[in-house]
Order: sequence, then C-alpha cells, then structure tokens
Amino acid sequence: MEKVEEIFCMKGGDGEASYARNSSNQREVMRRARHIVAECLSEVYRNFSPKCLVVADLGCASGPNALHIVSEMMDVIGKACHEMKHSMPAVQVFLNDLPSNDFSEIFKSLPDFYLKFEKQNKECFVAVSPGSFYGRLFPRNSLHFVHSSNALHWLSQVPQGLITETGEALNKGNILIAESSSPLVHKLYHDQFQKDFHLFLKSRSEELMPGGGLVLTLLGSVRSDQPFSRQEVAGLALCEMANEGLIEKTKLDMFNMPFYQPTASEIRRVVDNEGSFIISRLESLDTPWDPRKRAKDQREAAIGQVVDENASGKFVVKSVRAVIEPLLAAAFGEAVMDDLFSRLEKKFSDLMNAKECKNHHITISLKKT
Repeated sequence: MEKVEEIFCMKGGDGEASYARNSSNQREVMRRARHIVAECLSEVYRNFSPKCLVVADLGCASGPNALHIVSEMMDVIGKACHEMKHSMPAVQVFLNDLPSNDFSEIFKSLPDFYLKFEKQNKECFVAVSPGSFYGRLFPRNSLHFVHSSNALHWLSQVPQGLITETGEALNKGNILIAESSSPLVHKLYHDQFQKDFHLFLKSRSEELMPGGGLVLTLLGSVRSDQPFSRQEVAGLALCEMANEGLIEKTKLDMFNMPFYQPTASEIRRVVDNEGSFIISRLESLDTPWDPRKRAKDQREAAIGQVVDENASGKFVVKSVRAVIEPLLAAAFGEAVMDDLFSRLEKKFSDLMNAKECKNHHITISLKKT
C-alpha cells in the first residue's frame, strides 16, 4: 500500500460529493467545542499581548470549515482586546494538512475573507504549511496557539505487525479495530496511537512559546475495548462484497485503516508521559450521526408526510464518502466505489432507524509549561 500521506485526503473540489459540501458534522463539532477554544485563546492573548499573534490550525482539510474556525478565533481575539482596551494585533494563521489536500478551495475563498476583516480594520494573514503534523512544521518558539479538530484520530501509518513476517493477516475481515479483532490487534493500534500522539505533542512543544496554548478535538471512545464507528460499518459492507466476489478477499484481509479512537484516559496518559503540557480542560461530547434526523422525522410526521427512512443514510454516507473514499479507492479500485457506498447507505439507514447512533468526541485544552 502507498504511504498514507501520499493518498490520504478529503475529497476535493466543491462538487456534490466533495468534503466542502459534506462537512457539516465537523462544523457542528467545532461549534460545540468553541467555548474551550475561546477560553484557551483568550488566556493566550492576555498572557502575551503580542503585536502579531501567530496561530496554526492543523488538519484543516478543505472547504469552508478551514476559514470558519479562523473567523471565530479572530472574534475571540477581538473580544479580548476590547476588554483589555488594546488595539487589535495582526494575526498570522498557518493552515496545515497533508500535501495531498485540496488547498485550492481555501485560496478561492481568501479574497472575500480578507475583505470582511478589512472592513473591520483587522489584519489577518493566511498561509499554508503542508506536511504531516506527526513531526515538526514550524520554527522553535514561533507559535502562540495551535488548534486541531477532527484530525488526530487518523494515525501516521497503519500499525506495523498487522501483517506478520510470513504474510498472515491478523485482522482478517476487518479494516480497523472491530468486535472480532484480537487483543493483539487492539494493542498494535493502541501502541501506534501512543507513539503518534507523543510525537505530535513533542513537535508542538518545540514550536509553541512557553505559555502557549493547544486545543485538540478528536473522535474518541468511552471504552477502549468497544469502539464503534461509521468506518467499522464500511468494513462490513466490504466484507459483504468480498463474499460475493466483487473484491478480492486477500486484498480486504491485508487492508487496515490508519484510524484509532482513544479514550480520555489514554489521551491523559500520553500527555502526562510526554511532560511538556498541563491539562487545563478535558471534555467529552456526543453528536448524532445525522443531527437533523429527529427534528426532520417529527416534522414530517406532524404534517402527515411519509418519513423517508433512507434520508439519514444518504446524508451520512455522503459525509463518510468525502473522507474515506480516497483510501478505499487506492486499495480496492475506483470501479467498486459506487456499489460500496450504495450498500453503506442502506446499512447506515437500517442502523439509524433501529437506534440512535452517535459519534463520541474528546476535546482537550493544554498549556505549554
């Protein structure tokens, strides 16, 4: 398999299937965590009061969310300046993602973005810093604040050891940790997360100034032995296709996704062991797979309209496809993607009609010592 950083990206452009048009769930997670971002960023500004505040958003992806979070940070800084009777500083923002990311959609939005702040007499300068955040991206002691949302559950690589030296696949029939995965598979994924997250923190500790702040939001698990995700459902659809001979079983057995949902205690443990940060706040939040579903069903029932039982499946499969299709297409080929996501739509619909399905997110606010 090709290296993750060479093929992993959100689906680019602004078409119907793009990440730009199918990332409302990620926006909702940012909205739910913005009070923590505001708290940390306000404290950072009050501590430094710099003439130029330097921030980075890591794993920014493409589409409107990238600049939306920057706008929110500008509002937070503006409020802190008003309360302190300071002039608004210039703000230098670095947007980061892998080189395969479609940054062009962000560039197209910059003229209107800049015009908005010019009218408010605010200076904001946006630059792109492509590369893996599992390593250094910026000069030492150059950043005041770092933010990352919906990114750190993606690992730097598929855990080594899932395929033995003799070519045996340890996680047959699964594409990540699933109910049938062995304890060894769990351990390999856990160890890779620990290694990656430690390197992430170490890199940020070198780039942030002492007293700088870091706010991270990622998909997590309540229990490490019972993760459940939309990606796991995608694995079930792939198994179905393999049993029908539509994809090679060997390819499926050898494929594993670089994806891990840690628990809050696992995150705390790595922070404590790395030693460069103190935890200011850690919160968990659950968001529905389809936040519109309950209100939509109630509205349709109230007016006597037949409830579309597949509406949520259609909504969720678009958001999932915009994220994982490049990885799956690289492994199984473009030709089977429409069939795969059609099956996945039905599976999502059946699941959500049977029970309430949620994503578990963890947000942690850190301060560099």
